[in-house]
Amino acid sequence: MVGYVTRTWMIHVHKFVACYTNNVMHFGNIATSRVESAHSVLKNWLNGVTLNLDSIWTRVDAHIAQQHVEIRKLLEDSRSSSMSVEQPRLFSLLEGKVSHMAIQLMSGEFARGTKLGMGLELGCGCALVGTHGLLCACQLHRLYQQDHPVHLDDIHIFWRTLRYDDVNSVPADDDVQLSQMFDEIRGCNSVVRRLFVESIHSQLHPKNVDVLEPEVLVNPRRPRRASTRNLSRFEHSQRRHRSTTRSTPQTDADLSSFRYMYLIPTILEASFDRWYDPVGDGHCGFRVISHALRVTEDHYLMMREDLSAEICDPRYSLIYGVRE
Repeated sequence: MVGYVTRTWMIHVHKFVACYTNNVMHFGNIATSRVESAHSVLKNWLNGVTLNLDSIWTRVDAHIAQQHVEIRKLLEDSRSSSMSVEQPRLFSLLEGKVSHMAIQLMSGEFARGTKLGMGLELGCGCALVGTHGLLCACQLHRLYQQDHPVHLDDIHIFWRTLRYDDVNSVPADDDVQLSQMFDEIRGCNSVVRRLFVESIHSQLHPKNVDVLEPEVLVNPRRPRRASTRNLSRFEHSQRRHRSTTRSTPQTDADLSSFRYMYLIPTILEASFDRWYDPVGDGHCGFRVISHALRVTEDHYLMMREDLSAEICDPRYSLIYGVRE
């Protein structure tokens, strides 16, 4: 019985827990690990167990101040910068007014609804509405089909609170705020009023805006040559090395065809009878020795082993200066 319960039911334990957590608006706080993490960070700030009360109070106060700075930074980023999502037009009215985390959650919910396809109405579950106060997958796809963006009133006030102080945490009444804004707009000149009218009209009637979403390439292919920059000296040398490296040796008695003759000192030119160009694979020196002693260069590894054995021989340690 224990094995049956473990193999059949306990693998879906998170679904049993979700039946209870989905009935509570928790905004993502469903475990105690967040408290444990804060406790761990606090202990790192204390950095000791034998501190007096003054030191502990100072460090805890500094830790809380640092957390306040981080929260203010996240809220300011949500107010001043926009995040990239797959459907920017669907969340166009939320930029600068809703936290980035809320937009990210709804974007993931929209992607989940896309994967459900025809079974969206039955498989949505609408859990995000009750747990986070955000639109679920079926609601987002319904707005997307009607070409309507997500309105600010559909988002819980928890995600619209982007100010840290208590005074401005609760937004003012919409009617009073709108009347004050309209009074300010009427006091501006005609150019500024025209800009505000066009902006408000584009938000109320997004279908009448001439700006269209760009065409998305489903399977983009990168060209073989993405840039036309000039090759560096190292790349040119590498290309020449690949082009001149041969897999077969070359022997010739005519010294005039030897391309490295200019590197040979003049005093040694009379001692040359023929030239031999081995395979340029990094073992060319040992291939030349093998060709001179064994007629063929196939024994280059043996030449390398013999040379290593001779150098490591204790009898030649004084000559070559080898030390153990």
